[in-house]
Amino acid sequence: MLDICQEFFDQLNARDIRYCHWKSNSHLKEALEGNTDLDLLVHQEDRLEFNEVLRLINCVAVASPVYKRFPDLEDYLGFDKRTGRLIHLHVHFSLILGQRFIKNHHLPLEFLFFENRILQGHVFVPVPELELLILVIRVSMKTGVMDVVRQAVYDGLGKSGTGFPTAIEHELKQLIAVVNQEKLLAILARSGLPILPATLLNFLDRFNSNKLRFVDLIRMNFIILWNLREFQRLRIEKVVPKYIYLLLANQQGLKRWFPHPRKTLFSSGFSVAVVGADGSGKSTLVNDLQQWLSWKLMVTSHYYGIPKTRWIQCIQFFIRIANKLKLFLFEKVLTSVLWVVIAKCRASVSDVIQHEMSSGIIAIIDRYPMPEFLEMQHPMDGPRLAINASKLAGIERSYYNKIHRPDLILVLKAPVEILRQRKTDLDVETHRAKVQAVNTLTSAQDVTLLDATRPYADVLLAAKTIIWNEICQRGRRNG
Repeated sequence: MLDICQEFFDQLNARDIRYCHWKSNSHLKEALEGNTDLDLLVHQEDRLEFNEVLRLINCVAVASPVYKRFPDLEDYLGFDKRTGRLIHLHVHFSLILGQRFIKNHHLPLEFLFFENRILQGHVFVPVPELELLILVIRVSMKTGVMDVVRQAVYDGLGKSGTGFPTAIEHELKQLIAVVNQEKLLAILARSGLPILPATLLNFLDRFNSNKLRFVDLIRMNFIILWNLREFQRLRIEKVVPKYIYLLLANQQGLKRWFPHPRKTLFSSGFSVAVVGADGSGKSTLVNDLQQWLSWKLMVTSHYYGIPKTRWIQCIQFFIRIANKLKLFLFEKVLTSVLWVVIAKCRASVSDVIQHEMSSGIIAIIDRYPMPEFLEMQHPMDGPRLAINASKLAGIERSYYNKIHRPDLILVLKAPVEILRQRKTDLDVETHRAKVQAVNTLTSAQDVTLLDATRPYADVLLAAKTIIWNEICQRGRRNG
């Protein structure tokens, strides 16, 4: 269990906050290790104190995409200081579930979970009988066309198994193996749901004896949706268009035509630049930070190096031709034009980053052209034309002046002797100049120095901690 999970559930239990990890408890261990979501149902009357615990452990509210927002459902991220892992809390204050994509039912069964919960390690979970009842309802509601087709194929081939996902099959089998049938029927009666005991038991028996057929899936889907129609949140005519849209959006061949954003910050996003000389681990750190955050958040990666656009490749081609023909003046003019085009491209990247940040997105930046490097003979990723040498030089500088400074700048510092061991394919003097420029940078409000000679795991954890602190600050301002 991650330290943050230990502290979180210890606080909930010590304060007698009524909560329950209401589903997928066969994967609870993975969730407590930060590998999957924690799905919590919390009593409405304990909402304020629950939020106080979230503030205590520095959890931050994040915004789900519009089509994933439902009443009394909130999302939070937390950060484990020891490992650098994120946890995702999927917090329900009402029991909202339903068909895939739309969750159009509110079952007023919250009281059942708080009446029928047991402590599993440090976490309260529902008794197996209640979890199985809700799982059957969830599975039946989510049964789709492809599930039925898959089951029909299994039936035709005489193959055992169901059209359900493998994880659902395992979960059903594990729960069926431990439930008490009398207690299961008692909980069904206590729920007041219009589901006949025979319907439930017949479904479980056919599943457990590998006799479930595609007609059973269709029948159970119809029975559950029809009998629970009084618990629908929205009328069916409002739900169908949304369902069709999201169904199309999730088809493999159509995904690229539909937006698939992850969660975003409620406040504006921010940008993080990683700066370092060759061999400092800069590119690796950029990739790892993006992978870490993109588990749940919308994150983009931007590169301020020389872009490989067709215009730039075309200009580079003519520069090479001019050089071979010894048209040196023409080569010089083309080279100046090239640097202006590169500057324009970099300014455009900055504009894109600003637009993304306004939508709550975090941008990770590689090879940011720091103004502090302007004194170099050949500034790293900065202007190359001597100022006042020509009108083109002034245009180039004007583009660089439009580039916005990142909110956070992480500087990887290391002696040139160490970096030469890691990177040997670069000219020594050029490498030395880059290292010297980086190592002369000092800490500032937006600049944090990281010792790149430390083990990479320590550097990565330090970078994650800095970024998480920025997320927390913005979350507190928003709160």
